[in-house]
Amino acid sequence: MIIMIIIIIIIIIISSSSSSSSSSSSSIIINFVVIIILIIIINFIVIIIIIIIIIIIIIVIIIVLLFLFINIEIPHGSLVGVVGLVGSGKSSLLSAILGEMDRLQGTVQTSGSVAYVPQSPWIQNCSLRQNILFGTSLNHKKYNKVIQACALTKDLEGLAGGHDAEIGEKGVNLSGGQKQRVSVARAVYSAADVHIMDDPLSAVDAKVGKHIFKHVLSDKGLLRNKTRIISTHAVHWLPLMDKIIVMEQGRIAEFGSYLELMRRVGTFTSFLQTNLRYALETSEDDEDADLEIIVVVVVVVVVVVVVVVVVVVVRVVVVVVVVVVVVVVVVAAATTAAAVALV
Repeated sequence: MIIMIIIIIIIIIISSSSSSSSSSSSSIIINFVVIIILIIIINFIVIIIIIIIIIIIIIVIIIVLLFLFINIEIPHGSLVGVVGLVGSGKSSLLSAILGEMDRLQGTVQTSGSVAYVPQSPWIQNCSLRQNILFGTSLNHKKYNKVIQACALTKDLEGLAGGHDAEIGEKGVNLSGGQKQRVSVARAVYSAADVHIMDDPLSAVDAKVGKHIFKHVLSDKGLLRNKTRIISTHAVHWLPLMDKIIVMEQGRIAEFGSYLELMRRVGTFTSFLQTNLRYALETSEDDEDADLEIIVVVVVVVVVVVVVVVVVVVVRVVVVVVVVVVVVVVVVAAATTAAAVALV
């Protein structure tokens, strides 16, 4: 901008010199008007270019933010654990995979059929067998394998009516652990390609949990050839997972095998340390992930808008200064020319 002012002043001085020799004040005025118009046009072009660049930067930032928070690809047939602190977004991630959340941008793709085990088991008011079959045909061999794998054999012996025992509304005559295992058995019997389970072992004791993990979820279990995505707080199962997704404030902080995550010494190791200190109170300032994303984007947009306004104001001030300088120089040149003419 300074270079442009110097060039303009030189042009005006040259013009005034030539015009003084010819005693033509009209040429000075014409040059003055042309230069003012050129200054204004150049500044408007610069402002428009700056605004376009800033708009492109905003779009890039928003796209990067959207892809930074949730971007994952799970190999077929793998066992994937989803971990994180309370409120970090584990259940929300599973809901997003299921298509149960409103998607603003991006894509969610699943290969084949999907079975879901919610954190709060959903039980029908019908027999235990019907709860597991869920409208499919009965295959005795397969059904018995599922019952054994889900550790329901002893429970059936204690229920009046066994497999045909009537289950009350919302499973009122079953314990929390029994309802959870019936829900897992339903998913296993469905033989879906993808199994999504939201903390399926939370309501069972350690012995039963070990049995279910070994006979259902592990690489030797009934679901060994299926894709298994499991959110869990039981960190002792994590070394047996193929991959681990670490959630933090609504985004995927880390993704990899147990050994890879331990070598990085990042969010995952912090999560493990927090679990070791689980007796302490959970932090009360957990933030909602969606709200945080919106806040980040709004802050970025506000900062960019402020920068644009500052740039525009500076450019306008510079234009005014240039115009004033040009006017002063032109007036001085015109005065000099008039004095020369009088002489």
